[in-house]
Amino acid sequence: MKRYLVFSIVAGMLLVRPALADVSWGISEPTLDQLSFDATNQLMIDQVMQRATTTRPRTPAKSPTGDLRALPGRGGPIAPKLLAASYPDAARAQAERVFATLLEQYHAVETQLGIEKFDLAGALAAFIAGNYMAARDVDVSDRAFGALVTQLRGSLATAPQFRDLPAQRRQEVYERLAILGMHVVATRMALQQRPDPKLREALQRAARGYLQELARLDADRMTIDERGLVVAP
Repeated sequence: MKRYLVFSIVAGMLLVRPALADVSWGISEPTLDQLSFDATNQLMIDQVMQRATTTRPRTPAKSPTGDLRALPGRGGPIAPKLLAASYPDAARAQAERVFATLLEQYHAVETQLGIEKFDLAGALAAFIAGNYMAARDVDVSDRAFGALVTQLRGSLATAPQFRDLPAQRRQEVYERLAILGMHVVATRMALQQRPDPKLREALQRAARGYLQELARLDADRMTIDERGLVVAP
């Protein structure tokens, strides 16, 4: 029987349920619109994805070297505060708590799927798979997700743009990708429980936009399966 990424994410959420107890958060279109990357990050991910879509994974995923991890600094997570900065003053503290919780959830997912913590290839895979699932309203199996991680790890290993990133910048990219991926998946899961056609349309539009703007991927031309990411000509 196939295991699906969404079930691993649910398991990850259950592991951090106590952290969610004091965070009452909803999903809104402004939230989806405000989580963005800057031009430098977009260029780096775009170039990594160009490599990934022209290289097929040939070996099982391996533990990343230190050069492929985004180890946090002594100050802890940085993206939750940065992402929350664009929110109104009254909502900023709550938004920061939500984003910090989503990052915690992603660490639990890393454990569930056997991905080494802080592996940027895993966070990028979560971002791409999460938005693909939301844009197309489909699920991705754990095996397919593993193939995607392998594919992206090989691409990152040969990307000088990533190797040359300062440690704090690398940490920010990792955290933003993980939070965004978890956010769209959690939104899709919430909409399955409480349908809202208007919000569902907003989610699909935002997910397609993330894929196109950050990774230059057309949701209608891409597939994520046991081969990894495959883009139709």
